[in-house]
Amino acid sequence: MIQIYQAGSVRIQGVTIWVPLIAAACLLGLIFLVYRTKVGRAMRAIATDIETTALMGADINRVISYTFLVGSALAAVGGILWGCRYPRLQWDLGIMPGWRAFTAAVIGGIGNIVGAMLGGFLLGLAEILVVAFLPGLSGFRDAFIFAILIFFLLFKPTGILGKPLKEKV
Repeated sequence: MIQIYQAGSVRIQGVTIWVPLIAAACLLGLIFLVYRTKVGRAMRAIATDIETTALMGADINRVISYTFLVGSALAAVGGILWGCRYPRLQWDLGIMPGWRAFTAAVIGGIGNIVGAMLGGFLLGLAEILVVAFLPGLSGFRDAFIFAILIFFLLFKPTGILGKPLKEKV
């Protein structure tokens, strides 16, 4: 059953309201986990230098398992939210959202949670603006996203908030 809210002459589906709210709550939970908990500190330490983190006494396998658990749970929430917004089932359902998520992460900076959020927002804004101002090119919105991906990979591969990697010797 589709919930529809009406305010004057404006009608809004309930899914349009609660999907972004649930996604924002998941994002805030992830930021809290990574930056304010002991496990999050261990995750960041392992991402920086796994050998040194193991020497400092962190249980590497437990933290990696926990990371996969959190990632899988967030992927499940994302899939459920996508299914609520676009209720259909076909074999290639997740390809384009996956490419968009990868492009958003590249734009924001791989490994930066806030950067990926910023990249997703900017990518969505750019896609909507291209369709709004150039409606004749609306069929090429996916090509436009891939062009943005190629641009960032060529000219700013670390992304907007990404930091250059230091080479370990």
